Amino acid sequence: MLQQAVKSDPTSPPVHRLLGILYQREEKLAQAEEALEKAVKLSGGRDPQTLFLLCQTKFALKKTREALGLAAQASVLAGNEPQAHYALGRLLRENAQVVEAVRELEKARSLAPQNPAVTTELIIAYQQQGRTAQAEERLQPFLKTASHDDLVQAGSRFGEAGQFAVAARAFERALVLRPNSYDAQFDLAFAHYHQGNYPKALEILDRIGASRSGGLPGYHYLRGKVELALQHVQAAGEQFLLALQKQPGNESLCMDAGLFFSRSENLWKALEVFQSCARRLPDSVAIETGLGLTYSRLGKYSDAIEAFKKVLTLRPEADAAREALVFPLYISGNLGEARRVLEQRIAAATLTITSISCMPWCSCGRMRALIGPWR
Repeated sequence: MLQQAVKSDPTSPPVHRLLGILYQREEKLAQAEEALEKAVKLSGGRDPQTLFLLCQTKFALKKTREALGLAAQASVLAGNEPQAHYALGRLLRENAQVVEAVRELEKARSLAPQNPAVTTELIIAYQQQGRTAQAEERLQPFLKTASHDDLVQAGSRFGEAGQFAVAARAFERALVLRPNSYDAQFDLAFAHYHQGNYPKALEILDRIGASRSGGLPGYHYLRGKVELALQHVQAAGEQFLLALQKQPGNESLCMDAGLFFSRSENLWKALEVFQSCARRLPDSVAIETGLGLTYSRLGKYSDAIEAFKKVLTLRPEADAAREALVFPLYISGNLGEARRVLEQRIAAATLTITSISCMPWCSCGRMRALIGPWR
């Protein structure tokens, strides 16, 4: 519809801006850049929102110098609007431009000194810049005056930025204001988990109790992670299964539960988890991959071959699955097909050698998707 609108009204800045936003969300960054550059040109470079969006896209494309130039333009146009300076500061900080981020966030705070989100972001930027005294100077009065809800939100932002000790202080203060707050207790347990203080995390989870978790899978999932860190393997497995039972269609839970049992050498349980999840999520590349690997480890090579071939149907560029397919083909005596698959894998590796380190096989986003933006 937007492409049609561009044809009908090719000089409309809002239409090009909206098209750029849509391309951004589809991660078609080159097209987003083109559409937003057109919107900037048509608006005479006077629309701070469009400049911000283009700046965002340039950062995503690793065009840092151009992004910084756009950020400077947007900052001038932002004038006395604290939210605009805050958004710019956050974008700059998240792209490792801490000096410029501090400058924008200090402007935002001078315009809105009582805004908790601005203060939180400025504390994070000071910490990242190594200005711990200034960070503490802002943090102490904030902890004393902020509301429970603002403290929980601030703690989550500190956690997202990897500042778990500061996050713990925010959650502890929130509990002073509201001692029975589930959110503050749960988040505090998570902060302790990230700091490696597993006994403390477990103590807080015990204090919450499963009955107060309201059936949320996140409670059992986090408890499973803590129990595993404490080498309580049986208890960890029970918690992962409880989490999965409460949300059986969650891909992240399926993967982590299946991988847990696989790594614990309980392969039949891992198979049960992956098979159950595959029935609920038949188009999941991750689950089919886990299923194929489990079949392979159990010696069910024909089933493994079928699973890996399904992965390649769902995602033809999944070279890790292509590589994993070679082994069951070879063991099953399908030598010609194994050779062809291996040659395809080698050819793909030659063409994409620079992107191998970015292949999406890590689990770093699973917990975030499951139990909140930073958790």
